[in-house]
Amino acid sequence: MPWGVGKTPAAGRGRGAGSGGAAAHRKSAWEIGQVERAARYADWGVRDVRRRAWAGATVAETYGATQSLTRKIIREEADGDALATKVIAAAWPAPLSAEPHAIPRLGDRLRPGVACAEIDAAVNAFLDGSGFADFRTRLHRCGHGFGLGNHEPPWLALGSPHVLRENMLVSIEPGLYAPGAGGYRHSDTVLVTGDGYRCLTQSPARLPDLVLRRTTLRHRVTGWAVRRAVGLA
Repeated sequence: MPWGVGKTPAAGRGRGAGSGGAAAHRKSAWEIGQVERAARYADWGVRDVRRRAWAGATVAETYGATQSLTRKIIREEADGDALATKVIAAAWPAPLSAEPHAIPRLGDRLRPGVACAEIDAAVNAFLDGSGFADFRTRLHRCGHGFGLGNHEPPWLALGSPHVLRENMLVSIEPGLYAPGAGGYRHSDTVLVTGDGYRCLTQSPARLPDLVLRRTTLRHRVTGWAVRRAVGLA
């Protein structure tokens, strides 16, 4: 979330990642702080989407989380720019989403000195052993670096030349996809530390916590009102 991106690096308090070597992919304290702040809002947005979601809901009914999160940022961040800040928060129901059986544990591999290609290979091996050996169910790499940009090195993918270093910021987002049925991706924002990693996002990862809650009368009434407002009812 690049608040103050134009003036802060210029003042020497932060430096954007360039296209150079490993040093360019490591983040300054300013960049880490900005991403950590954004991660807290991402967690809030996920909770709000889960609160609005129910079995049978449309995307439109959960899309209100986008407006709620945008208003929250504007209220709480003195340097927030409503015109430059882009927020999207909504649930993507079936057939665009589905739930896998598990996600790989990478804690022992997320540390300085580990090759990024090794992490992607570990994810692939886990999914192979869990019954998802068909490459068509895995349409993308395990993750990538980011900071002031959405996608940037290091690339956590087979064939990647990059190696994890302290203060790199990466996503861990393994996904499974079934043509005609849907897909699921669990994404975390991770900071590589001197001796391991620290997860900046804290959204639920256990299956019981991700199951939709019981549908209530409020869900149904709100859903009807939203669908009518957008011409779906």
